Amino acid sequence: MKKIYFIVFILSLMCGCQGKDPKPLNFSGENKNWSANVNVSPTKNDKEIALIKLNYLGKQPESIGDFGVNLENSNNKNGIGIRDIQLDQEGKFNGEIEVNTDKEMNTSDPLVLTVKWNDESEDIVLKAK
Repeated sequence: MKKIYFIVFILSLMCGCQGKDPKPLNFSGENKNWSANVNVSPTKNDKEIALIKLNYLGKQPESIGDFGVNLENSNNKNGIGIRDIQLDQEGKFNGEIEVNTDKEMNTSDPLVLTVKWNDESEDIVLKAK
C-alpha cells in the first residue's frame, strides 16, 4: 500500500512540475517608412521564433529592391538578421528568425527592428501589445 501512495505522490509531483508553454508575445511599432509586427514564440533549448510582418508605408515598393532586417532585444544585443530579402507587390514581407536567448523574453523590454535598404537605415522600436 505504501508503494501505491509513493507512486501516486511521485506522479502528482511530476504533473505539478510540468509548466505550460508561455504564450507568444506580440510587439508592434511604426516609423516614417515602415510598420512592423513581431510575434515571439518560445521553443526548446533557450530559443525563440520571431515571426516578422513588415509593411512598407511609402509609395512604389518596387523601388526598395533587396533589403535586410536585424532584430535586437535585451537578450541578444548583437541582433539576429535576415539579408537579401524582397517585398511582395503590396510592399509586405513575412519572415521568421530563430533567436537564441539565455533568459525568457518579457513584455517590458522593447525590441528594435532595423531595416536597411538602398543605403538607408531606420530603426523601429517595437512595444508589447
